[in-house]
Amino acid sequence: MVIWFFLLLHYVSCQPFFGSLPPRPSTGVRLFLGEENVTIANFSMIAAGLFHDTDIDEPGNAVGVNGSPDGQNDGLWCQSSLNQNMIGTWYYPDGTTVPLGPGSPLFANNTATGQIGLLRTGGIASVQGLYSCVIPNEEGINQTLYVAAYGNTDFLMDGELPTIDGSSSSFQLLSSVDADPPVFSLSFNVTNRSPTIVTCSVDNGNQFNVSDNDLIRTVTLVNNDVQVQVSAMFRMRVPGLYKCFVTTDRITTTPLVSTNMTMRNVTVTGSPLNFTYSRDSFLSVTLGWSPSAVISATPQYHVFVNNSNGIFINDSTTNTELSLSLRPDDEYNIRLVATGEDLPSEIITVTVLESTCRSKIIFIHL
Repeated sequence: MVIWFFLLLHYVSCQPFFGSLPPRPSTGVRLFLGEENVTIANFSMIAAGLFHDTDIDEPGNAVGVNGSPDGQNDGLWCQSSLNQNMIGTWYYPDGTTVPLGPGSPLFANNTATGQIGLLRTGGIASVQGLYSCVIPNEEGINQTLYVAAYGNTDFLMDGELPTIDGSSSSFQLLSSVDADPPVFSLSFNVTNRSPTIVTCSVDNGNQFNVSDNDLIRTVTLVNNDVQVQVSAMFRMRVPGLYKCFVTTDRITTTPLVSTNMTMRNVTVTGSPLNFTYSRDSFLSVTLGWSPSAVISATPQYHVFVNNSNGIFINDSTTNTELSLSLRPDDEYNIRLVATGEDLPSEIITVTVLESTCRSKIIFIHL
């Protein structure tokens, strides 16, 4: 009897320990790597050796080196602040659904409130690539998060850098021409590894990270590879040669930095000068201005008129004057902006004052 109890105790103690579930975010959605006990950025890259189906390791160990259990499950968890059971779906790089477990080499676990885990029981060389998780936020709106999961060997390969297709780069003005500053985007395609951080510079070499809120990523499958179209948004009116490159964030390892850049020379339209007005009659005002001293394209001029009720006139012309019908009993703020290059010019303004000269109508009774 004693021997049987000892064998049973030994058997139970050797069973893998699932571990406790990681804490969920108080707002929004996120990716949480249980083994490292860390929130990872959208579009990060992890090795197979960094996530498991049970608690087998603690934070800080190298990829593929197992330490001691720390009590927390070592899966990759897609989490939401929404307090709802059985939510979320994991997808393989080819877009098919990762089945609920158990399974091999991967399975999903959605038995916990507000989160679904991607759990690993074997090697993933045959299914490595860019995984996605769709999970609702606290408002019930589905969000998509991405993570690149590779086998340990491929994860550490420095020679396989992300590749930017510079020939596909495009420019788009996203805001109205009278926005100050204007908002525009540079878009390009990235293949081979998943982009996390987009770093850009303009002429003078000053670099800046594009925040995640100003990145739009669209993932498609192209020739059995993942292609990510990246649109980086900028909120400035600065001419020059824009250069952008991609860093792939490898968790616990030196990041992979792409040496390939996408480039685009962004031009700004010259501002018109000497913006004035004259009142021609009781209801007519003529606006006039001089063209910019530097003109490389035929400009078009846009006029925006505000009074106490907001914008009520929006007109455009290729000439350097424009007549408008404006009542004299109000004050008008008029903005003028030129377009023709990539970005609109600086905005110049003039204020048409309320007229103090009013016509008086006298009725004579006979």
